[in-house]
Amino acid sequence: MKNLRLILLIAISITFHNCQNKILTDGINGKVKKVIHINNPSGKGNVQYKKISKYIDTCFFIKLTNKNNQYIGEISKLLIANDTIFISDDFTKSIFIFDIKGNIINTINNTGRGPYEYNSIGDFTVDWSEKNILINDVSLKKYFKYDFKGNFISANIMKTYGGNISYLDKDRFALYNNFNGLSEDDMHNVFVTDFKGEKLKKYFPYHKSMMSDVLVSKRDYFWNSNTRDISLIRFYDNIVYKFNRDSICPKYFLDFGKFNIPKGEIISLENQERYAHTISHFFETEKFISFNYMFGDKNVLLFYDKQSSKIVYPRGSQWVYEPFLYYSFFTNYVIGCYNDYFIAAIPSTFVTSFIEKFPNDLTSESDREKFSRLPEIEKLKDLSEMDNPVLVFYKLKSF
Repeated sequence: MKNLRLILLIAISITFHNCQNKILTDGINGKVKKVIHINNPSGKGNVQYKKISKYIDTCFFIKLTNKNNQYIGEISKLLIANDTIFISDDFTKSIFIFDIKGNIINTINNTGRGPYEYNSIGDFTVDWSEKNILINDVSLKKYFKYDFKGNFISANIMKTYGGNISYLDKDRFALYNNFNGLSEDDMHNVFVTDFKGEKLKKYFPYHKSMMSDVLVSKRDYFWNSNTRDISLIRFYDNIVYKFNRDSICPKYFLDFGKFNIPKGEIISLENQERYAHTISHFFETEKFISFNYMFGDKNVLLFYDKQSSKIVYPRGSQWVYEPFLYYSFFTNYVIGCYNDYFIAAIPSTFVTSFIEKFPNDLTSESDREKFSRLPEIEKLKDLSEMDNPVLVFYKLKSF
């Protein structure tokens, strides 16, 4: 929803300098550590197994309980710290806090016009060392700090604009914005700041000449996970940048071959379907990478094996039906990672519908009985359509 509310007038001319090995982008020098080749972005010709169990090693489910009928309207962002789950919800303007078993600990819903109240959650991050939550309210230009129990600590005025926020270390945060029209005093897109708002470092100089009247929209996926990993993919860029302790370096180049945006090309609504673009939801475990991109009018999700360099595309109806593995693997987006697991969220109404209707597709009574006795089914039978989403954690096998 945030990207819908922040519809921006932007078009960017992208130039790749020796994209196979070296780049020089807005003052950041470095070598791309690995090129990931996606020669057929549609994925239609990719040879792969039809059984999802060929790709999933283990998976488990977490039911998110509610307190006082406080339900999650939309999972906007998920982070896990110290086996505590933090979820921001744009719809209710809340931060939900759960333990790793899905039991709700507290809910932050401190909206209003008072001195200690926020108007909206532009983004949030977790200070892993001090065990604090930091909410970035872009509309009020303030940071609001809470402890892990949801207690208010303090609020500070934001001295410069940044839509996305990620914790670095020792009270340092990285901020990113892709639209400097809201920040005339700062001519960079990325900067490091402290809680007082003092700018410590700047990256990616802003070029006003790259603005145009083309209407596009995208949220920039600049986030951290439980491993303090921070990835940045800039608007219409194919480079994945990683934050080290004191610098930014280019780690991956996502190469779509002939479907890359050509040198000097201006992306518009008329020509954007010719290329693979708008890369988002980039998540990385020790062995695998997952991300989305637009190709034609399709939002494509893929999984990449870092050791074999092979790619798997979830294919919906082409998968052989296997209880719950189908729903855990075929999702539009991965919303997070935890240790070696990717995380997806399935609305409770989908789960209840699956439990009710899937046995009708099974040919024998014995198969239907086995399905009803699956541990996952037993745990989720009491789920109602009005409950919070179910989080699915799944670890991939090498492929």
